[in-house]
Amino acid sequence: MIPKKIIDILGGNVIGEVRKLIDKVVTTKAEKQQLLNELTEIEARYKVEAEKQLTERLKADMASDNFLSKNIRPFSLLFFMLLMLIMVLGNGAGWLNVDQSYIQMVKDVLMTMIAFYFGGRTTEKIFNLKKK
Repeated sequence: MIPKKIIDILGGNVIGEVRKLIDKVVTTKAEKQQLLNELTEIEARYKVEAEKQLTERLKADMASDNFLSKNIRPFSLLFFMLLMLIMVLGNGAGWLNVDQSYIQMVKDVLMTMIAFYFGGRTTEKIFNLKKK
């Protein structure tokens, strides 16, 4: 599943704004419900399409003969894990003075990467089991 922050950035918040507009403009409950149903269906199709595109990009990376394109995600994850470890240990030991905002930023990126990397793999495995 795509994290809510990413959907908001990609336009998921637009749906909420359109719903507010519908509430202001449409007067009958039946019309309002019909528009909201259609809007929800469009939103669901958008999310499915976004998931498909993400899966296709991952498949293309894995089909490549290039070592770096196959391993960029694990290497990025490893880099940010090491960066976080150095920042936290260095800051705690006193030999590195890192502002808390930087630690928070790296933590957020690392959490997103871990959720994508491991959550994505788990989702793929679940879908593969359902297909069998």
